[in-house]
Amino acid sequence: MLGEDDTDKGPGFCGTFVSLTVEFATIERAEWARQAVVIMDIQLPKLSGLEATRQLAAAPETRSIPIIVITSFALAGDEQKAKEAGAAAYLAKPYSPRELLGMIRELAPES
Repeated sequence: MLGEDDTDKGPGFCGTFVSLTVEFATIERAEWARQAVVIMDIQLPKLSGLEATRQLAAAPETRSIPIIVITSFALAGDEQKAKEAGAAAYLAKPYSPRELLGMIRELAPES
């Protein structure tokens, strides 16, 4: 699942991911629980991606789902903050699609 606030970028992932414009007030954790991996943008309009990551990592029904945090505004210490929030991996934009795909394959191997 792709947690992305930029709808212009989301559709590019549709062939591989379930894409949505994130409105965390309306997304039930059960929707997240069916995902093999979550790709979370740090910069979201209603709730920070780090806070969303914390919530998903803390909830029993979603804590086992690996989360890859991405950002286009990388600052010193962001990777550490993402890991502390519960992210399994971190990428700063621009990143290589191959690098992202490699992380996904490592975190959620095909069964």
